[in-house]
Amino acid sequence: MSETNRAYEMGDVAWLRRILEEYETNPETVKGEGTGAELVRAIRKITQAKKRLREIESEIQGLISSEIAKLKAKSEQYEKSGRDLLAEMAEQVERQIVAARQELATL
Repeated sequence: MSETNRAYEMGDVAWLRRILEEYETNPETVKGEGTGAELVRAIRKITQAKKRLREIESEIQGLISSEIAKLKAKSEQYEKSGRDLLAEMAEQVERQIVAARQELATL
């Protein structure tokens, strides 16, 4: 309920809709006993699981396309050819620092 209150106070309609949708699709909110109620609960659980799988897939895609993942892949490629990407990057940064210091000294 406090989540709903925060969403309401912030005027976040999308958040309120998500809260309502989660409530309406929650298997625990199904009233009654018997085959029909159990079937509805089972369908809602399946729907929740599918939704969570889609969210996980989206998170995985975000991680795969992240800059750190790209750096890791590039590092692995360098390693296959006997090179050390991070060491080479560090050397390049050191050269840039030396050049910047020399330029600063001339000013």
